[in-house]
Amino acid sequence: MSLKFDFHKLVGQGYDGASIMSGQQAGVAAIIRDQYAPMADYYHCTMHALNLSCTELSVFPLHVRHAQDILAQTTSVLAVSLNELITS
Repeated sequence: MSLKFDFHKLVGQGYDGASIMSGQQAGVAAIIRDQYAPMADYYHCTMHALNLSCTELSVFPLHVRHAQDILAQTTSVLAVSLNELITS
């Protein structure tokens, strides 16, 4: 099956931190960079990094976890507001 995707146009790659994906010598990011797209820099996936940070917060006291909940709710409200602004 051919995806008809031009890898030479890639400018960035985002994966989790597993060495099989992000390894600088033999990971997927290195293979794509070396064989297909030299400009495609690797970045640790932002959502995965956020998830790891939030998981670490779960060991903190209740008031810290409460702040995390407020941040998540605020983000949801802003996303809905932005969507309404765009569609109106």
